[in-house]
Amino acid sequence: MLYEVRVPELGEGVEEAQVVKILARTGQAIEKEEPILEVESNKAILAIPSPVEGVVAEILVQEGESVQVDQAIAKVQLQSQETGKKREIPETKPEREVAEPAPKPKAPETKMAPPPSALEEKQPSSLSKHRPQEPKTFKSTKPAARIFTPVGDEPYQSLSDVPAGPAARKLARELGVDLRQVRGTKRGGRIDVEDIKNYVKNRLQLSSVPSQGSREIALPNFEQFGPVHRAPLSSLRKTIAQRMNYAWSQIPHVYQFHEVDVSDILALKEKYSEEFKQRGSTASLTTFLLKALAQCLKEFPQFNASLDLAKGEVIYKEYFHLGVAVDTKDGLIVPVIRDVDQLTLFEIGARLRELAEKARQRRVSPDELSGACMTLSNLGGIGGTFFTPIINPPEVAILGVGRTYIKPVYQGNSFQPKHYLTLCLSYDHRLIDGADGARFIVRLGDILENFERTLLGG
Repeated sequence: MLYEVRVPELGEGVEEAQVVKILARTGQAIEKEEPILEVESNKAILAIPSPVEGVVAEILVQEGESVQVDQAIAKVQLQSQETGKKREIPETKPEREVAEPAPKPKAPETKMAPPPSALEEKQPSSLSKHRPQEPKTFKSTKPAARIFTPVGDEPYQSLSDVPAGPAARKLARELGVDLRQVRGTKRGGRIDVEDIKNYVKNRLQLSSVPSQGSREIALPNFEQFGPVHRAPLSSLRKTIAQRMNYAWSQIPHVYQFHEVDVSDILALKEKYSEEFKQRGSTASLTTFLLKALAQCLKEFPQFNASLDLAKGEVIYKEYFHLGVAVDTKDGLIVPVIRDVDQLTLFEIGARLRELAEKARQRRVSPDELSGACMTLSNLGGIGGTFFTPIINPPEVAILGVGRTYIKPVYQGNSFQPKHYLTLCLSYDHRLIDGADGARFIVRLGDILENFERTLLGG
């Protein structure tokens, strides 16, 4: 019996990957959990193992080919003793796939108008079944167009004319939605809260379409100016481009700068450098910044949050996982250190060293690349005083730091040389006000300037 090996879930929000290396060959005996091939996805190279033991009957993809989650990549001839046990597995998938389109949305009988409650139930259920294909069904199915497209044919002249209840009007004000652009699904075209949420969902989905337009910009013939050569975009670079395009076009960034005296932290680094080495840790400035950042997130929960515009909610996280931007030869990778608030400086340094090395080798797992509450990007090792980093959604803030520098500070009767660092806090203005941004970065500076007293109990 043949078993189809499919691409598993590759991580948060990742639907596509590129095959970089095929490890198994046709006719080869393969053990359960033995890798069949490697794919490049979500800023990492991941091995896809065989879920069963048997003989490789066929490899369905080639190196360099793009594959989707749940796509068949190989066929394995099952061992005879496992055939009965595994028989259910390949049958489960077709049953689920057949079950999805089975309830074809029959056009409702319109001989007699059904009760309003019946209409209200049918439309959302029809949409939910087609949700994985929303960008396509929106253009071709009437239910999506009827619910989400602007009224257009009979526009309301005034917001007060729009039939909507107090709860719907309140949510529309909070999300900045013009009720005249929302199609109501209740009796008489009345708009309810769900209609507004669905409208926002649709607008967010459509907002990604312009990013495709950049590919259509006509380029000059560069060969007329001199020699050129072309190279394909890597999967990593495509991921970075898509995420940065979304972040820059959809998130209103505000930047807050603050100059911090880190002379005492540098002294602590020197004081405990040997102990850090003995514990297999690293006494970098990033280690201290991560600890201070976790403490600051505890005090300012709006920075440890994400926006759910579709539901009109703010998601406040009660954990403190921090992403760290790592420069690799292939591009920027952001592994995540979990529960930073519960770790000692030595543990943070050790975990930072481990993840940075794995990132450079492209061997971080999907779990190690997901779940960050906020990201720290430190370019001090390369140079530059400061820069303005782009927020990594669904996070609402990111901290960028550059190289430390010495400046004279007047103390007592003389100038003293002090080591300073310029912090740049980028935050999402939809959730965070300027005053809160200022309070956050000033408090972070205070923690860093009094690190031993604040976090070490000195």
